[in-house]
Amino acid sequence: MINAFATPIFNFKLGEDAEKILDDIKEYLLKEEKKKKDSDPKFSLKGKNGWHSPDNLAYLDYGWSKSLRETLLGLAESYSYEIKSPVGIHRDFVKVSCWGMLIRKGDMSTPHTHPNSLSSGTIWIDAPEDMDDGGKLCFLDPRGGARNDVTFGSTSMDFNPERRAGVIFPSWLDHYVTPHNSDSTRISIAWNIQPTMTYK
Repeated sequence: MINAFATPIFNFKLGEDAEKILDDIKEYLLKEEKKKKDSDPKFSLKGKNGWHSPDNLAYLDYGWSKSLRETLLGLAESYSYEIKSPVGIHRDFVKVSCWGMLIRKGDMSTPHTHPNSLSSGTIWIDAPEDMDDGGKLCFLDPRGGARNDVTFGSTSMDFNPERRAGVIFPSWLDHYVTPHNSDSTRISIAWNIQPTMTYK
């Protein structure tokens, strides 16, 4: 028997040396959120209290931003190696689009993908302990024809947020965040590794 068409999701947990960087990112996001406008795009984020930052976190003039960019590129390289990508990650030919997500009680993210990227990922900065099974990151079965199959059924793969933990996944994989139930804020960053020129 052959189990065909597997979808690689790479889960990881950063070391304790990442604590300071994550705290710096959190401080920056909470400060920048105060400047938000009603016209700011929310993309897949739904709800009245959440905030989606601009996607420039990896290219700001802060020490933590440079460290973040290096961390995300290193993770992308590891993912590319693990899945035996024929393209690989060439640092001179990619950019890291990274943004923050502040999700509060009642907020959620609807199913979506990240087009035109080599890989995508997320890291949780704050994961409240009282989420009561909410605020999960869920990946949908990519086999569209199997989603209503009576023989095998269709399942999603869910991840509970945990500080310093994260996942990397194919950018075409549908994913969403379930409604957040906690009174505390769920904070994460997400990113895309995007090619800046055509590979030959």
